Formats: sequence, C-alpha cells, structure tokens
Amino acid sequence: GLLEFFVFILFFPQLVAGPIMRHADFFPQLDKDQIKPAYLIRGMALIQLGLIKKVAIADNIVSVVKPVFADPTQYSGIANFLAALGFSVQVYCDFSGYTDLARGFGYMFGLKLPENFFGPYLARTCGELWQRWHATLSTWMRDYLYIPLGGSRTARWRADLNLIITFTLSGLWHGANYTYILWGFMHGVAIVVEKRLTPIGNAFRRIFSGSSGEVGPVYRYSIGTLKVSVVFFLFLVGILFFNAPTITQSWEMFAQIFTFARGGQSINVEMILGLFVVTMGFNWYQFKAGRMKWMEARPHLAYSTLLLSGLAVIWILGLYAPGSGDFIYFQF
Repeated sequence: GLLEFFVFILFFPQLVAGPIMRHADFFPQLDKDQIKPAYLIRGMALIQLGLIKKVAIADNIVSVVKPVFADPTQYSGIANFLAALGFSVQVYCDFSGYTDLARGFGYMFGLKLPENFFGPYLARTCGELWQRWHATLSTWMRDYLYIPLGGSRTARWRADLNLIITFTLSGLWHGANYTYILWGFMHGVAIVVEKRLTPIGNAFRRIFSGSSGEVGPVYRYSIGTLKVSVVFFLFLVGILFFNAPTITQSWEMFAQIFTFARGGQSINVEMILGLFVVTMGFNWYQFKAGRMKWMEARPHLAYSTLLLSGLAVIWILGLYAPGSGDFIYFQF
C-alpha cells in the first residue's frame, strides 16, 4: 500500500547512495523484534569504521589528489599515477565508508542492510571487480537492464553489446558528462575482451598443469598476483576519466603518465602509499566472506577494540581534515 511505499523510500540509511535494498528484503525484517545488544554493538562499530574511512582517510587524501587532477601538466608522470592511486583510496574509503555508516544505522534500527563491497581491489577479473564493487547496483543493473536487453541468452555479438550498453548506462547514471559515459563504455569493452581471452588463458593453464591437471602453488599465486595487478591497473586507467573534469584533462593525465613526463610540483608520496596499504587491508578483510563472519561472531571483542582505536584515529587524523566534505556518491 501507499504507507508501505513511503516507509520503504524514506528509510534514510539507504536512501541517498545505497546500498540498494529490495523491498522483498526490507519488509520481512519489520515484522521481527531484532533490536538486541549484538545489533547495537555491531551498528556502533560499523558507524565507527565508516567514520574512519571517510573522515580519517578519504577527507585527508583529497587535498593531495585534487590539485593534480585539476592541472595534471604541472606534475610529473609519476605524480599523476600516484594521484590516480590516491583517488582509488579516496573513492573506495568514501563510498565504502558511507556503506558502513548506512549499515551501522540500519543495525541500530534492527534492520540488516546488504553488504556493498567485497574486496574489489583484489579481484582477478574485470567482471569480478564489478561483482565486488557497489554490488547492489551491479545486481540491480543486471536484473533491470542487462537481462531485459537479452542478457547472455542471445547471439555472442548481442550478448557483448548488451554488456557494453549496460556499463555505458552505468556511467551515465553517475552523471551526464562525457567522462562518465566513456568510463562506463571502457569497462564494458574491457569485460567483453576479457571474456574473449578466457579460452587462451585456459589453454596456458592446461600447458602448465601437465598430466596431473593441477598447477603448482608458485604458478597459481604468481598468476593470481599478476591478474589482480592487471585488473587494478585497468581500474586506475578508468579513474583518469572518471575523476577528471573534462576528457581533455583525462588525456593530459594519460599522456603525462605514459610519456614519463617531468613536472615542477611535488606530491605527498608517503601519505598516498601509506593510506593505500591501509585500504588494501580493508579489501583483504572484505575479500573472504569467512573473515567478516568471524568478526560478526565476536562483536563484543572485535568491535569494542575498533571503537576505541577508531576514536583515537579520527581525533588525531581526521577532525580537522582540510579536504573534508560531502560523500562523493551523493552527487550521483
């Protein structure tokens, strides 16, 4: 009815930027008495974790990253690359932090919102990355765009076109700017190319596996590390278009990086690399579902420690962050 509709759309934790919650998952929870101590502790801890990501990390690194994207020709190729790396930290901690805040407030109301991030920076394929980044939007676009277009149940060329259209529209969802549209188109093409190269990769695997059909641990971890590195590098290339104000500035950054250009301005290398390591730690934790379940099974010990340490981190690093501001995804 109309009342249920307004209750659903006005549930503020998931209203502005997700995670996108389906009504079929929302309303059954309203009939349960779920406000219990474990939920309150879990909610407070997620709120604390979200504040650490947003205030202590994302808002601090923005002051380092923003000037480079605004005028890339004043910085060296290495500085431009580090700025792209820094923005990967900023956008992940900003959006993942918002998700933690939304889920934390949901728990405070006795409602369990879906997780939205599953360690995307450790994905081994481009397709896997988008299953782990803003997962609720990815499933929404699959159900309401990709499948209605025909999905993969059509000819190969049509299935590829459906993927490219879906990702291009996802770029348009972020804003009516050519940079976003090109960013979405690039990721769609990357996934299509990846699918076509999969048989070649499988052939190499069979060569190295020998008669046993199993590859050794050295090969497995080496190839796994290489895949993660390539996928993340492609993600950084996309960032050059996603965060730049215009396509012209995107190409300027691209040229600065790949021509190893020199520049007169410096950049805070230590902050970018240090916060990148912290960000990869968050991704490592999210990557395996068992790690999150282990943490959730011990809310009093793990979350109380997080609360105390988080308060200290926010007070020392984030209270007066020069780049503090709204969440990035509030503008989309």
